[in-house]
Amino acid sequence: NTCQWEGSSCVPAHQCRITGFRPFRDCIPTPWWQSPQSGGWWPISDTQLVGVVAPQKTTGRSVKLDDLYGLEMSLHCAPKKAFGPRGPPELPDSPASLLDCLTQGVETNARMKAREPWKLYFPEEIVVVASFKEIDQRFCACSKAGKT
Repeated sequence: NTCQWEGSSCVPAHQCRITGFRPFRDCIPTPWWQSPQSGGWWPISDTQLVGVVAPQKTTGRSVKLDDLYGLEMSLHCAPKKAFGPRGPPELPDSPASLLDCLTQGVETNARMKAREPWKLYFPEEIVVVASFKEIDQRFCACSKAGKT
């Protein structure tokens, strides 16, 4: 646990939050999905991904246009049972937003797992599936100002 009390403050404030009421308060980490400071995103320190998508950032050398690659990612949030062997989930109505689906999923999944902690598979469990495809065409050109 990286959170601790400093006087009456729970620190570091950007990663921690206070729960409960006096005298039974606790200083706990803020879940990543509720922390705008961490953004809930993968860190840019993931050098393997950055090395593929943006090699100049990691190597500092001049990069040929042919060395650049791109990925397109699609996220799908739904109950496990809605996903078939391929493609997006089959749902009668799409969720209002990814954030709404994730928020609902955290609450729903916690309730299901608390009700039956011995169970390992929940068909109604909300999951997020990411699918990736390569971007094989370039839609912009390097400017002369960008070359060093």
